Amino acid sequence: MELRYVSWGILRREHLAHLGERHGARHRHTDAHKCVPIPTGEPTTDKKSEAQALLNKLFPNVKSQAGTSRSAVKKTTDPAKVAKLRAIELMRMKHKAVAGDPRSSAQPKDKVHLKVVWGTSEKVVWFVKTVVTGRAVDLAARICSVSREDGRGMVFVLGDETDGPLKNEVELGAQVEDGDTVWLAKM
Repeated sequence: MELRYVSWGILRREHLAHLGERHGARHRHTDAHKCVPIPTGEPTTDKKSEAQALLNKLFPNVKSQAGTSRSAVKKTTDPAKVAKLRAIELMRMKHKAVAGDPRSSAQPKDKVHLKVVWGTSEKVVWFVKTVVTGRAVDLAARICSVSREDGRGMVFVLGDETDGPLKNEVELGAQVEDGDTVWLAKM
């Protein structure tokens, strides 16, 4: 018996041996006839459902954990670990930082990276160390989308908001360190 290739696939010789070649089109769909299915050697279970069951077994609450934040990390008091954590945080800041002055460019050693806080928003910004603090305040206010009316008389406050403001007429690099957090505040 000769097998022919038809548009819907290749017929298996074992399946059509008892029917002859003339019944090939009728046997295209298995629900249209009462033939015994041909064992293919593959498992009949659904691979997708098996994989999903295995994932649910190994990772039971993945969907519920996706939207939650990390658990609170206990702050360490070991000075060596604190220095390492600060260095890691500084590296992350350097990757996220945007230029405070889009027209400036500087070598990495000539930059100071700051986390600028205004209200509930935080922006990571870098400035050239030699920029005057007053200009850095104006540029940071623009990046934080502070309106012109609110931006008048603003200063940087270093550390806790209860500390005194930075002097606007002094270079920024002389008053802050790389990785510091400053708050924009009204005078």
